[in-house]
Amino acid sequence: MFNPSTICTTNTDDFAPEVRERIKAAQDNFYLLATPNRHEYKPYCESLLACASEEQSDFLFALAYFCLMHYYSNDNNHEEAIRCALDGIKYQQKAHEYEFIARSYNILGLFTEAIGDSAKAVDYLLYSIDTCIQYQLDYVRGMAESNLADIFHRTNNYERALYHYSEAIRFIKKSMADRPYDAMRTLLYTLCNRGYCLIACGNKDAEIEEDYEQITAYLNDMDSHNIEHENFVVSNYLATLFHSKNDINSANKYMQLTDTAINELTNYTTFADDIVAYIRIKQKLCSERDYTALLDDFIEKSELMRAPYYLFRRLLEERIKVAVSWNDNAAFTRYSMQLFNLYAKQNAQECRETLRAEQIHHENQLIHKQHYELVHRNKALLSQSQHDALTGLPNRAYLNDYAETTLSKALKNNCTIGVEILDIDYFKNINDSYGHIEGDRYLSSVSDALRRIAESYEDVFVARYGGDEFVIIYFNKTNSEICDIMEKLRNEIRLISIPDSNPDGKSYITLSQGCLNKIPTPANRIWDFLAWADKTLYEVKKNGKDNFHLKDSFRN
Repeated sequence: MFNPSTICTTNTDDFAPEVRERIKAAQDNFYLLATPNRHEYKPYCESLLACASEEQSDFLFALAYFCLMHYYSNDNNHEEAIRCALDGIKYQQKAHEYEFIARSYNILGLFTEAIGDSAKAVDYLLYSIDTCIQYQLDYVRGMAESNLADIFHRTNNYERALYHYSEAIRFIKKSMADRPYDAMRTLLYTLCNRGYCLIACGNKDAEIEEDYEQITAYLNDMDSHNIEHENFVVSNYLATLFHSKNDINSANKYMQLTDTAINELTNYTTFADDIVAYIRIKQKLCSERDYTALLDDFIEKSELMRAPYYLFRRLLEERIKVAVSWNDNAAFTRYSMQLFNLYAKQNAQECRETLRAEQIHHENQLIHKQHYELVHRNKALLSQSQHDALTGLPNRAYLNDYAETTLSKALKNNCTIGVEILDIDYFKNINDSYGHIEGDRYLSSVSDALRRIAESYEDVFVARYGGDEFVIIYFNKTNSEICDIMEKLRNEIRLISIPDSNPDGKSYITLSQGCLNKIPTPANRIWDFLAWADKTLYEVKKNGKDNFHLKDSFRN
């Protein structure tokens, strides 16, 4: 059996030593669930749950409910397993423990069907599969696909069942290297269940033979000491297989092995389909009296072991048929009443679980909403920290990151990077003449024009550098392309008029632009480009402003 520590992603080193001890105890003793002493594991779960309440830790709640879910699963307590799975998922989502989530939905599917709600079980298993697809959880997906196939098989939807069996086998095999024993055991069960489905379909001899070869090969590689598991499942299937081929001697040989192994079963939920197959083949191989005694024995054990709804129902229906054939009125009445009570209990349970599931669904919706709002707020805060409050353009901090990244990309691809610095001519005069509020309005107008120009070209980035200075980064542009953009920008800015003329007599805003565009070398830094762009800008201003100039080397 796996250890939860192998699938959780949360770093537990930050917890206090006492908390870490409780986590380790719950993880290290998880193996007890696969032993007759599984009840010894519950105190570890309860201790962890108490610790989660003390610490108010999403991860501790997630782990505690996950362990409790498995405890109740192994104890065949369907209702409590479902409750713990539903309670756990909301914490597992908060803690980002995605394999926990996938496994919990898988358990929900298994036990929700066990109480008789196949439709909801399918939904839960599809949730599990979706989570597995998103986070590449091949082994868990294989289990969920196999459980989903079993549901379709039970409802005689053989085509969909065979599709999901094939998917289960594909993903279980993909996970074989990571967890060989668990994957091989799950693969054996899946191959046997698919075999039952193929036999029911008929005309699948080639696939049946292929599965038979795989089953015998894998079985030989397994540690076959676990009679409850491998020997029962495989021998039961082989008895059915050989009986379908009219090889009665081989069928009887494997049935003798099955008769021994079935007495060791303690979990009727996991092996419900195998038990149904066993009863079906026993009906064909033994006398009516022995068959009736067998049904009575299974009905009694099913009550004690909390057998899943569909198995208990099948046993009762079969026993009622026998009573009718023997004109046994007393048995007919007795088992008919049991079946009626089972239906009533199932309907009541289904109502309770529906209400509970709706509550959990509502809670999960709130969690998703809160998560979305948090992500949205964080994005907004990040955007605010990276953009200038007045103009909305990227600020200097954002510029630094973008420029460094673009320089590295240009160096790697051996292409040009252009760095332009520009400013508004006579901007101090505008502020002095019209005030800073009006000055800010002109800054915003210039910024809007810069943004429009940048957005109309690929790989052109503009940012506010400070005051009335702006920087444009060009990636993989020729000198001619950059000059065209600079000219277009100059003409666009000239459309912004001012009430009085500048000192040079112009009644519109003008720009001075300096740019350096070249293929960088490993020795170059982004500040080299900025310094030369600034130097080129100074030359433009010195020579009359309202113009642009581009250089393509670090030379005058």
